[in-house]
Amino acid sequence: MLEHVIDLNFDAVQQRYTDIAEKLNLEIKDKNIYEIKESLIEKIKTLRINLGVKDYEEVEALNDDILDKLSEDAMEDPCIITNPKTVTKEEIRAIFKKILRKSKE
Repeated sequence: MLEHVIDLNFDAVQQRYTDIAEKLNLEIKDKNIYEIKESLIEKIKTLRINLGVKDYEEVEALNDDILDKLSEDAMEDPCIITNPKTVTKEEIRAIFKKILRKSKE
């Protein structure tokens, strides 16, 4: 999920993510901001894979109503105000759609 959140928020806090990329010893010299973003996302993805963490979560039921409810709940969560950029319900829904999979019967 972290890769998707970085992708969503990167433009709002480019310097913070550039600092993180530096702390992760990524080669960012002579890279433009979009190359830094992609390098950081790839590093996070590699770390996730190396730790054996899936890029999705299996759920018993998944449909448009459930995705809408999850998105609405996320938008109403008080923590949303600490997100570095103002997000829309559609952006939140898109992340849920990427990370949730209906479990096989």
